[in-house]
Amino acid sequence: MSLKLNIQRWLFSTNAKDIAVLYFIFALFSAMIGTGLSAIIRLELANTGSPFLHGNTQAFNVVITAHAILMIFFFVMPALVGGFGKIRFKSVINLTEKNTIDSELNNKLNENQINYNNLGPYLTGLIEGNGTISVSKKELGKYKYKPSISIVFNKKDKPLCKYLINLTKCGIINKEKGNYFIWQINKLSEFYIILSLTNGYYRTPKYEGYLRAIEFNNDYINKNINHTHPNTINIINNIKIIKALPLDSSNIESNSWLAGFTDADGNFSLAIDSGRLRINPAYRLEIRQNYNNYVDTQNKGLYPRDYFEIMSKIGAYLEVNLYTRSRNMNIDKEIKTYHSYIIMTNSIIKNTNVIKYFDKFPLLSSKFLDYSNWKYMDQYIKINGQCKNTWDLGLKLKKDYNSTRTTFTWKHLVNSYLEH
Repeated sequence: MSLKLNIQRWLFSTNAKDIAVLYFIFALFSAMIGTGLSAIIRLELANTGSPFLHGNTQAFNVVITAHAILMIFFFVMPALVGGFGKIRFKSVINLTEKNTIDSELNNKLNENQINYNNLGPYLTGLIEGNGTISVSKKELGKYKYKPSISIVFNKKDKPLCKYLINLTKCGIINKEKGNYFIWQINKLSEFYIILSLTNGYYRTPKYEGYLRAIEFNNDYINKNINHTHPNTINIINNIKIIKALPLDSSNIESNSWLAGFTDADGNFSLAIDSGRLRINPAYRLEIRQNYNNYVDTQNKGLYPRDYFEIMSKIGAYLEVNLYTRSRNMNIDKEIKTYHSYIIMTNSIIKNTNVIKYFDKFPLLSSKFLDYSNWKYMDQYIKINGQCKNTWDLGLKLKKDYNSTRTTFTWKHLVNSYLEH
């Protein structure tokens, strides 16, 4: 049985790395034969007369030609293209899948001058921080209601929300109440666009909801492909089957995901130490979410069950510790445990990677203004140290900062990196 499986693996394999090994084996044997022919040529030339070919010049020409063909077309090319090329094939395909949307969506992005490589991860971070992907359970092959994506914004960040709506041509501002409002995406064609944009960039348990959203999208197409109603035909013409890419395991600094996640849940503070007249710039990221949504046992292991893994990865990148705390709450006569994950940089040295990242992938909400002041304070301390002038500058900045901010400018949204 084992022998049969091995034969099937090597003779009928579709695995890129197995095929690469076969190319290498073929190239190795070709190189051995070519080396043998090379030895014959050299021995013929090294001796007087013709000790091997007995003066047959035609045979000598054939040996030379065969040697050249074997070494170039049966050794070098299979090894370089088939071998090393196939080993790299999987990563190239993943990169292509991640950066390529179907032609209609791609045209839409190009028309709006959107940089998909930046917009995709930024939107994903925003959704995984302050967003919800709502998809009902699939019961008896049917869904109770149409899916939606909603992202919560602070009211002071309405210009950012309008900017994203204009950029993606998706959703509306809905449920304005108190200090917040919601960016709501309900139309299936727009729902599809957001799913496509964020495909391959999820890092948290909300990936489970994303998988169900894709399942809804694909089921809708399969069930209505031959539908004759005009509205349904219009929807079908604007959406396509989506192949869900796996969780994004790339380095934190590789894309703009953390910028979106921080715009949702991050904070830049200027902590005052009145006793020592010190100002301490600190970056804080705290997640208080538990993900208790519907779990498909068939997909078990495809997505993380909590935020520990991603927060640990962020902490490792920033070179700080991850702090956790738990609290028990009585909900409907049932004790449920909720976890909080906290990352905090509280020194000039620890702020280095924070600045490095957000200079590369700037924030887009009003937190960009706080970050700019925060960075200015950090750099000022690095040059001048903690002194009276530092203290005075810190107090001045805090008068128009975070919750006390009354001055807003949105110049950073003009030709932002999401567009270019």
